[in-house]
Amino acid sequence: MCLGIPGQVVEITDAERQLAMVEVSGVRREVNVACVVEPGAPVDSCIGYWVLVHVGFAMSRIDEEEAAKTLAILKELGEVDEELDAMKESEQSLRQTPPEGERHADKSTDSILSGFYPFAGDKAAVSAPAETSAEKDTAPFGLSDETLAASMQQKVQESVQVKLAYFKSQESKLLMAAKCIADVYRRDSKMFSMGNGGSSCDASHLAVNFFIRSHGRPSGASGNQSRADSTMITAASNDLGFNNAFVRQLIAQARSGDVLVGFSTSGCSENLMQAFSKAKELKMHTIGFAGMDGGEMAKSPDVDICLVVDSMSIHRIQESHLTTYHILWDLVHSLLADDRKKQVGK
Repeated sequence: MCLGIPGQVVEITDAERQLAMVEVSGVRREVNVACVVEPGAPVDSCIGYWVLVHVGFAMSRIDEEEAAKTLAILKELGEVDEELDAMKESEQSLRQTPPEGERHADKSTDSILSGFYPFAGDKAAVSAPAETSAEKDTAPFGLSDETLAASMQQKVQESVQVKLAYFKSQESKLLMAAKCIADVYRRDSKMFSMGNGGSSCDASHLAVNFFIRSHGRPSGASGNQSRADSTMITAASNDLGFNNAFVRQLIAQARSGDVLVGFSTSGCSENLMQAFSKAKELKMHTIGFAGMDGGEMAKSPDVDICLVVDSMSIHRIQESHLTTYHILWDLVHSLLADDRKKQVGK
C-alpha cells in the first residue's frame, strides 16, 4: 500500500462527521476530511480540493499539478492499480445490499468505515459534549479532548459488549478447542499456528504462550508458529506462491494428530484455507479464529472448530481473539494439571 494517492473532493456525504467523497481516476471513495478543512471553515469548503488519501483519510491538501505528478510517479511504480482495485472493492461493499435475514444486514457506510477506520465512522464524535470556542481553536483537526475521550469510552464499552456476546455464543466451542489441544499434548503431539499481518502476531502470541513455562506451571506443550521463519515463508511464497506458504511447512513438519490453529479476522484468507485443507489430508486437528460472519472458515469442512467474533470491527475482533487464547491457555493447563492430580492419586 502506498503512503497516499491523489484524489479530488467531489461532494460532502456527512458534514457533521466530516465525511466526503473523493474521486481518484474515476473511482470514488468516502473518506474523512477533518485534516484538510481550514479551521472555522464549513466542511463543504473543501469541495474541489486535491488531497492525498491514505487509509480512509484525506491527509493533506495538494495542488492539481502536484496531484498529476504524484499520480504519474505512482503509476510508474505500479502502485496505482492495486490502490484503485482496493477502492473499487470498498465502493462495491458500501453499495451492496445483503439478502434479508443475513446475519450482518447493516453494511452501511458507518459499519464498514468504523470497522477499518474508527474515527471516520465513529458516532461518539456526534454525541460527544459540545466544544467550547477555545477548544475549537486549539484542538488538532477540530477534535477536542472531550470528543476524543468520548470516543475512547465508547470503544471500551463496545469492546466489552462484543466480548460478552462472543463468549456467551462460543462457550461450547471454546471448551471443545481446549479439550482438543489438551488431548493433542497428552499424545506428545504439536500445535502449529498461522495468520497474516496482525493475525500473524496473534499466531506468534499463541505459540509463545504454549511454549514458555509460566508461574511454575509446566506447559507440557510445544507451539510452532508457521510464519516465524522469514526465510521459509519467502522461499515458499516465491517458489510455490503465497497461497502455499503455510502448506509447505505443514508437509515438512506436521504429523497426524497435531493441531493447526489459524487466525483470520475475515475468515477468508486463502493461504490459511489451503493450509487447513492440507492439514485434514495429514489427519491433523484444525481450529479457526475468525470474525464478522466467519467467512470461509465457518463453512469449510476442513475446520473442525471455528470460533467467530460477531463484529464488523477488525479491532474488536482481534481484541476478542487475544482474550480467547489467554483463556484457552488456562483451560488447557487446567485440564493437563487435572491429569497429573489423577496420576498422583493412583
